[in-house]
Amino acid sequence: YFWRWATWKVFDHDPQHDVGVVCFITVAGFLNGPGFQGMRDYLRRKADRIWVIDCSPEGHQPDVPTRIFQAVQQPVCIVLAARAKKKKVDTPAVVKYTVMPAGMREEKFAALAKLKLASKSWQDCPTEWRAPFLPAATGEWATYPALDELFAYNGSGTQPKRVWVISPDAESLERR
Repeated sequence: YFWRWATWKVFDHDPQHDVGVVCFITVAGFLNGPGFQGMRDYLRRKADRIWVIDCSPEGHQPDVPTRIFQAVQQPVCIVLAARAKKKKVDTPAVVKYTVMPAGMREEKFAALAKLKLASKSWQDCPTEWRAPFLPAATGEWATYPALDELFAYNGSGTQPKRVWVISPDAESLERR
């Protein structure tokens, strides 16, 4: 919701003044989650350049002293999207990605203070409209098929839509 409102305010609200920057610290699921594909597509269409800083290399529920926000257990990232006046809608934005060093919160803040948009630590991300805001896989790993390419169906094998069918033991099932 906040992403959509802010980007509308900066990029769409006034066609005469549609340049600017939108920056949020947001949940890292934004980078590759299926629910955010449309927003990634929109940002690639509206912005010229996008910078992503992964602030949680330790993953979900890291030790408290390593968290940027100590009460937040989810991985977070900083995403900055900038648009200039001459943006071509049919050309996707250049997306750059970097990750903070794993370690204590203070070390991350120090690394963030030194980070520049022209730093050499930035990696290129894919240019497909809905692709993740993460660097593309490289090497042999990139040649392996994705799991959804191997398995035609990935849903639950049993979907009775009733709880009474499922039970931890045979006796409970017989009684029911």
